[in-house]
Amino acid sequence: MKKIFLLALFFTFITLSSVYPATVFFKDGSQVNGKIIKENPTHLTVEVSGFQFDYAKDSILKIQLEEKDNKALVLSKNLKIDDPSRYNSFYLEIQTALPIFFQYQDRFETLKNNWDKKISIFFQTGIYFPLDQNLLIGGNSSLFYTNYKIVNSVYTASYTIKTYQIGLSAKYFYQQILEGIFFDFSLNYSLFSLLYTLDYYAYSIPQSKSTAEPSGLHASFGIGYSWELNRMDSSCIAGVKFHTLSGSKDDLKWSMNWIDIFIGILW
Repeated sequence: MKKIFLLALFFTFITLSSVYPATVFFKDGSQVNGKIIKENPTHLTVEVSGFQFDYAKDSILKIQLEEKDNKALVLSKNLKIDDPSRYNSFYLEIQTALPIFFQYQDRFETLKNNWDKKISIFFQTGIYFPLDQNLLIGGNSSLFYTNYKIVNSVYTASYTIKTYQIGLSAKYFYQQILEGIFFDFSLNYSLFSLLYTLDYYAYSIPQSKSTAEPSGLHASFGIGYSWELNRMDSSCIAGVKFHTLSGSKDDLKWSMNWIDIFIGILW
């Protein structure tokens, strides 16, 4: 059984939209229906019938998002927001990965240790769109290149484009992006090797007390399964995923960046 140790580094950028139809309830019992268009530490700007009104946050009891609008609103901790986990935003994912594969095989049943060492670099980009409050669907493309081989202490090196891969992915978020279970389904087609692969990964993302400005280093366990249809071959991957989170919020535009490092074993 072959074992491949995988080290990958991913950069992901997420931007959520900034218009939120909602009902704002005040402590004096009144309420307004409109669109929340701006927020600062002390006030909330709501557009009602084309006019903009500023309300002090201290006077707000809670904010209820419209049920038909699947957008998430991230405000200060002291505001109660009903159903903050709904999303309906353009999702753009840019991933840059550097996987390093180390493979050991004992060939010809000899006492010699024969190594195949491959260093592959691939770049992956993806664009995803929401289907409902938790499901995002879209596509990704990957470019794999470079191959460095060592066989019986004879060093040979080649620099070639290995494969260009186009795939379709669906991502599912439970509750919010920063908490719950993260599933990644992808169906990929390789132009050169003509391989179909179906990949499944599940990561447990730790809960974050505040999604307004997420930060910190977290770790989670991931497991995946890949099946190449035309070769009738399959492989599994398991490992630990470390990610550091950082975020910023300008008015109601919420951007979040994280760096993922996944260390696993593929067999």
